[in-house]
Amino acid sequence: GKGAVTIVPLDPTGAGLGAMPGPLEGNLGDGGEPVNLESVFMADISIWKDGQHLQLAEGKMATLVFPIPDGVASKYKVDDTIDAWSFDLVKGRWDKEGHGVVAASPDDPTKLVWIAKAPHFTWWNCDAYWGYQTMQCYNVTVHNGQNLLANQWVTAVGTSYTGTSQPAVTNTWG
Repeated sequence: GKGAVTIVPLDPTGAGLGAMPGPLEGNLGDGGEPVNLESVFMADISIWKDGQHLQLAEGKMATLVFPIPDGVASKYKVDDTIDAWSFDLVKGRWDKEGHGVVAASPDDPTKLVWIAKAPHFTWWNCDAYWGYQTMQCYNVTVHNGQNLLANQWVTAVGTSYTGTSQPAVTNTWG
């Protein structure tokens, strides 16, 4: 019989970043330090048959076509390349495995997609990367004049970063 394909998409421009299999941290394969990743789109792609997780035959490739979300589409144009990363469940890190190309969507020519070849099934991620030196952390206190405010939602919104941060809730010290 045939296998069943499962695809679990995750649009990182939305609220779903908590569903990622691990941090947005990648290995370039050059023995250097890990890099931070800025995800465009990711999906877990699996094929199952009789309770068994199947893989592609040696030397075979699958074609991945991921939508580029509207929130980041303005950064890309047709024929741009964006790196392809697969998630290593043992190391808990993304590994760079080539790249994909931006194209017009076959379903809607006003939208963009990313097309890449994959030698195996797992979590795949269409990502840009940058070094740790650009990461910044902020400690924020929320108050209304003299009073510290507990239980307030705080979310960072970047001016040059297209992803989202995880929201946090203030404690009793604001």
